[in-house]
Amino acid sequence: MALGHEARITLPVGRGGVNMRSDVVTIRQIINSRLPVPLRPLVVNGLCGPLTIEAIEHIQRLYLRMNPPDGRVDPHGATMRVLNGGSVRLQPPKPYPGGGSFPSDVIDAAKRSLKTWKIPASVTLAQWALESDWGRKMPIGSNNPFGIKAAAGQPCVEARTREVIHGETVFIVARFRKFGSMAEAFEQHARLLATSEIISQDC
Repeated sequence: MALGHEARITLPVGRGGVNMRSDVVTIRQIINSRLPVPLRPLVVNGLCGPLTIEAIEHIQRLYLRMNPPDGRVDPHGATMRVLNGGSVRLQPPKPYPGGGSFPSDVIDAAKRSLKTWKIPASVTLAQWALESDWGRKMPIGSNNPFGIKAAAGQPCVEARTREVIHGETVFIVARFRKFGSMAEAFEQHARLLATSEIISQDC
């Protein structure tokens, strides 16, 4: 598909969407070619899996300030307008209460994850600011600014959170990973972005 003109889809793509193969290909191509999404490029195979939905959610948080994002692109909706370079633009994030700077432990953690996993510190710092509202919103006692959910047997804390289920926003109590330090959280987050294991989930 040539990306020199406005792209179009016929039916919704993403969470709860119809996910027609040609529409998914279109959305993946736009995400890969037009937007600075801090994730690995999507495989353009026409399948709508977890990585596609995660990328859509990131775009909605970043450009539309959707909280929570619904992970869905409608043919004539705001997310599609953003993907096509429409009038909706990114607003500056709220300044950090300490004067607009990143806390030293957060900077150190981002540098360590860069050294280990080669994920740019600018990416992990931006996601820290976005996901945790500059450190102001994360499960108490978790050291988990990225909202990483806990698997069975992993240390966790429970916290009330908003989720979109079958297109409706609901409040649930979820289990979030509990990390021993901010550095541990950044390391896990960077590993998830860097390893090929994540791509295989979306193929």
